[in-house]
Amino acid sequence: MRSAMLALAAIATQAIAAAAGSCSYCTPASAGNHLSYDLSGLPSGAFTLADGSSDKYFVQSPCGTFVPPKAECSSVEFEASAYQANSAYGCIPLGNASRAEGQPLSWADEGAGLHLVQRGGSNHPECNGGRVIVYRGVCDKDAPASNPPNETVVESPRCTYTVLWSNPAFCPVRSPGTCPDGPQALPKPTPEQLHWQVRTLRWSPRRAWPLHGLGPSLAGPVT
Repeated sequence: MRSAMLALAAIATQAIAAAAGSCSYCTPASAGNHLSYDLSGLPSGAFTLADGSSDKYFVQSPCGTFVPPKAECSSVEFEASAYQANSAYGCIPLGNASRAEGQPLSWADEGAGLHLVQRGGSNHPECNGGRVIVYRGVCDKDAPASNPPNETVVESPRCTYTVLWSNPAFCPVRSPGTCPDGPQALPKPTPEQLHWQVRTLRWSPRRAWPLHGLGPSLAGPVT
């Protein structure tokens, strides 16, 4: 059992493959299969979210970028799929849509949804490594296709922003073989990643919301 869990942990470090010019993603699955996600059906937004403080966030589907409302933003460093509104710095990009990584939301239940990460957000102010936006896409076949993201953005750890979104678009299609673009390189996981993946297998994303990540920098519970 433990060897099977470690094998899944190795797959979990896989960068997600995206079909060019589309919003379809593919990630390896267990037993030599792959999972395909078509996010083109997500509502485009943009949606106005909050984090429990006075900060506003403008978030749309991870499928593309947009320019936030000029009335809320004095300036924009570059176009993104999500921004934090800041009175001193304008609208701060939280990720770069061209730098997407991902994995199934749960390796214990591969149909649970998609954990999609966009790195390369602005590093100003006070985020030297750049900001990161995390879309925790929960497969909810009973939700309408127009279902928006949860209204609350969670920043944990610092400079990593998580959006929870339940929508049928996050339900994968399981198919045999590797992703259509061919097998991807599987980086060797670190001991911390292996430990995190083994622990993650014990959770059900439909009952709890731990902040899963692709490595130690994104791991940790949401409080």
